Amino acid sequence: MRCQSQLAASLLTATMFVAQTAAADDPPDSNDALDPVPASVEIIEAAGPTTSDSATALPARTTPDDSFVAISANPAFSFRSPLATDGAAQVALPAYAIARDLVTNADYYLFVKATGHAAPPGWTADGEVPVGLGTHPVVQVGRADAEAYAAWETSLAPGWTIRLPVEAELENAARGADDTLFPWGSSPDVIYDADDGAIETPLDFAGVVTADYLRMYGDAETAMSLGATSGGGVEELDLDQLLSESVDGSVAGWSLDGGASGFVRTDLYARTLAVLGYTTAVGSFAASPSGLDDMAGNVWEWTESSRVVPTGKTMAVEAAVRGGAWSSDLASCTTTYRGEGRDPAGTFGDVGFRLVASAVSAPSS
Repeated sequence: MRCQSQLAASLLTATMFVAQTAAADDPPDSNDALDPVPASVEIIEAAGPTTSDSATALPARTTPDDSFVAISANPAFSFRSPLATDGAAQVALPAYAIARDLVTNADYYLFVKATGHAAPPGWTADGEVPVGLGTHPVVQVGRADAEAYAAWETSLAPGWTIRLPVEAELENAARGADDTLFPWGSSPDVIYDADDGAIETPLDFAGVVTADYLRMYGDAETAMSLGATSGGGVEELDLDQLLSESVDGSVAGWSLDGGASGFVRTDLYARTLAVLGYTTAVGSFAASPSGLDDMAGNVWEWTESSRVVPTGKTMAVEAAVRGGAWSSDLASCTTTYRGEGRDPAGTFGDVGFRLVASAVSAPSS
């Protein structure tokens, strides 16, 4: 099924409606104000049940509520892409439940108001969610913020411990029973049409923002930072001189080797981050066969797992993130991609989180 959608959200509700998309006659200058959400996304629905179809499929009391999906125990889970720091080749995963959706700005708003926790950077000065982003995943929250949110959720769910997932739990749920490279199957199923700027996609990734920006800002001038090998400084050029996209969604010019830094070092990208990135409302794409939304793309997801990376003569410990984001290429959005880490104390415009839940064992008498 193929549909063309314009996404708009109020603080606590979202409305999706079908709209006709057309290229602008006069693309706006890159100095014009950015729309805080994608102007249009052409969605191709992946195979699998819709959220409403799968919401009643769980046995009673196997999860805190029907916003979680029960995952069976996997006594011999192994990563598809093992790292030298993994330790044991296999991990025994007990049964757990995983949230269908990423935590949204609206969810996090309730937590902020209930607890007095600081609002994320990028919200209004009064601690309100920017208009239109209520149902988008919360970003600009560090791992400790996500853990505090999970502790608050635990206080509201007697009998359950709600927490961030470990890396193995996320990959196990994403690969699913069919053990696929993407949550919906073995191929990305992305098609880009350069003639009209439309992109068919089952996920939000760098090809979406590239398609939209080439259509809206292609002729607009953007400032790109240059690396030291090119003498530093800034180069002014039209966006379509820097970015291009192939029919399969592959993006060139996003991040370049050598002297130039690519789109990620342009003023347009910086302003995209300033409006909390290029996220889409959670659940905009069809759920995976197990009923999970946004397991690929949209935002990277914090985990409780760590990765050790060399930094010159020392080693740094980062928090492992999984799933890819609106800023990622397709390879980073696979169910098996690993190695991405972030400073757990940092906040980022492309990192959010979802929760898992474990039943609390009754004390022995």
